[in-house]
Amino acid sequence: MTVATVANNPPFGPNVRVAVIGSGISGISTAAHLLRQGVSATVFERSGEPGGIWNYKETPSPGPSYPSIRPSANDYGRLAPKHEGIRRTESSAGQDALSHAHEVRDGDSLFAPSSACYAGLYTNIPTSLMYPSLKSWPEDTPNLVPHSAVKGFLQELSVESGVNQVTEYWTRVESAVKNRDGQGWRLTTKTLVTDGDKAVEKSWDFDAVVVASGHYNLPRVPDIPGLAELKELYPGRVVHSKQYRRPEAYRDSAVLIVGGGVSAMDISRELSHTAASVTQSTRGGDFDLPERLIPKSVRRVKGFSKFSWATDLAHSGQSHRNGPINVTLSDGSELRGLHHVILATGYLFSFPFLPQFHSDKTPAAAVDSKTLVGAEGDMVHNLYKDMFYIDDPTLVFVGLPYHVVTFSTFDYQAQVAARVLSGLSSLPSRAQMRSEYNQRVKASGFGLRFHSQVEGDAELRYVRELIELVSQKDKGSSEPLMAPSDKWLKSYAAFKAGLKG
Repeated sequence: MTVATVANNPPFGPNVRVAVIGSGISGISTAAHLLRQGVSATVFERSGEPGGIWNYKETPSPGPSYPSIRPSANDYGRLAPKHEGIRRTESSAGQDALSHAHEVRDGDSLFAPSSACYAGLYTNIPTSLMYPSLKSWPEDTPNLVPHSAVKGFLQELSVESGVNQVTEYWTRVESAVKNRDGQGWRLTTKTLVTDGDKAVEKSWDFDAVVVASGHYNLPRVPDIPGLAELKELYPGRVVHSKQYRRPEAYRDSAVLIVGGGVSAMDISRELSHTAASVTQSTRGGDFDLPERLIPKSVRRVKGFSKFSWATDLAHSGQSHRNGPINVTLSDGSELRGLHHVILATGYLFSFPFLPQFHSDKTPAAAVDSKTLVGAEGDMVHNLYKDMFYIDDPTLVFVGLPYHVVTFSTFDYQAQVAARVLSGLSSLPSRAQMRSEYNQRVKASGFGLRFHSQVEGDAELRYVRELIELVSQKDKGSSEPLMAPSDKWLKSYAAFKAGLKG
């Protein structure tokens, strides 16, 4: 892995030029706070509208590979070069840059795959908690709202904050590379254009990059014996939860849901009203939800060791519709006669535009100080406060923590990012940041637990740390970073108590 040498003094200040990758809650909030500080910000969104994961499309994204265990793999559909059509465009720095036209294959589904949002998705966090500092829900809003309401909320926030005006839609960041002198970043993008199904390539120059592209892009599909062959034999009957859309597709079927997290629970609830039977298989992981949260009609079983199918049907013309699927559980028992398998097995951290920071063959314990994502793909290494890349704090991440009140906590991250990048607040020395990171690794270990705020008051402590960071290093901001209100804290306490049952 080659990473350019970093300048000792990051160019933070009011004249900093910042790229924000992604236009979900993290990207919108970050750009909004940057604009409030008078900073030049450009948002890159590969779809045609803001909203991130809350943008519902009836047609699901193309499925992942089976297995899907390599974090540096990505969901970027390849665009074939078009030999004619090379022309010049202006980069953000006012310099000429070559722009290459490309043919687009299969429309926007390859360029900007659909999110994991399904038709019946509702929030699972009350609106009394789920809002950023720049916008609240109307007083008569129900506690839980459908995805369409969240999308509308985010799009209003984007327009009202001025972020919509600085967003490049249908624009995908292909690469973000540090300049060799350590000063600034060169981004290469592709933008879909309507005249002839082309994508235009362009180069941009920025002083800092904020990655706000979300968690839920590259599905994790475990390497289970028989699974890849089963997918090839019955492609429409084995899917990742990212491809799930409506329960009607599973009516009167025997369905196996693999996984114990929120998606597995939500889908099992939906299917309990339409499917003939629903079985949930879980290995009993640290973050599996308790069995009391799934419908009584849903059977929960242990993990499994392999998939199989009736070999005499493997070559039948009816096999893709009717062949039974069988599963051998870890205790040796079997589930037989299944019609569908839904893999709610999570996602890999993957940053296709930062391949130089991936190391697919390096296990977490052997990751060096430069690598962001190792072999497991279940954490982002070498970040201070889950945000600032320690070796080069001009690379910032917003939206990584798990098991948090996303809109609120990510907004605090966005405010901190804006204050640091604009020069209003400063970071500790790299030695201090490295020391704190190492202490966190020692205390939490590697993996998703490193980013999780599920235990006790971990989320509130994290927010207090962010507030303290910018308060101690504040260089004259007229607006202090405010702690959560008493009303919010009361609602949060009630929410956490409800989770404990």
